Amino acid sequence: MKSKAAEYEGSILMVYQLIIVTILLSPIFIVYDTTGLESSLPAVLILALLTTATGHTLFIYSFRNFTISAASIISGVQPVYGIVIGMIVLSEYPALNTVFGGILILGTVVIESIRNFKD
Repeated sequence: MKSKAAEYEGSILMVYQLIIVTILLSPIFIVYDTTGLESSLPAVLILALLTTATGHTLFIYSFRNFTISAASIISGVQPVYGIVIGMIVLSEYPALNTVFGGILILGTVVIESIRNFKD
């Protein structure tokens, strides 16, 4: 993917991946019950466009500046962001083992960032 990221725009690569995944997963809709999908479809589309599409495009763009391993480790911070946003917006506070996991993730990201900066 890194070689393609230098050649193509991140959003174009995302569209290609979306087409392939849609083709591969479309048989599931034959078996899956989609009766409640119509009411939540606008919210799902907004969520998909604002978070998934934007995040994936930025992730592909990061391949130009970071190694694949560095970009993957740094993207591991996303669960920590989710926990912090949950604390702020929903007033949900994590258990002690979740906080420990977040500290491990942040420590790994800091170490990889320092290592990547030295290279």
